[in-house]
Amino acid sequence: MEAVVFDPVAARQACLDGINRADLHSDTNWKFIARGVLIRLAQRQQFVHADDLRKALGSFQPRTPSATGPIFLWAKRQGLLRKTNETKYSEATSNHSEHPFWESLIYE
Repeated sequence: MEAVVFDPVAARQACLDGINRADLHSDTNWKFIARGVLIRLAQRQQFVHADDLRKALGSFQPRTPSATGPIFLWAKRQGLLRKTNETKYSEATSNHSEHPFWESLIYE
C-alpha cells in the first residue's frame, strides 16, 4: 500500500476552488444584502464570526452555509476585516466546522 502524502499546495487550491464555487452559485441579491449586513456588524463589533452574520441575516439565509466564506473574503479584500488566529465551531446545523473570528478594521 502506498503512503498518502499531504500536499499543502493542492489542499489550498482545493479550498480556494470550493470558495469560488460557493461564491459563483450564491444568489446575487443575497450577496449584496449579506455584504451590507457584514459592514454594519464590522462597524458595531470589534470581532465578527460567521455565526454573527447568520444571526444578523435572520431568515434571509443562503442556500448553503459555505456561501458566507466568500462574503468574509470580500470584506478582507475591501480592507474591512482582518482574519485572526482565533476560531470557534460554527453553530450552523449543517456545518459544525471551525470558522475564524475576523477583526474589524472599521469598528467605531
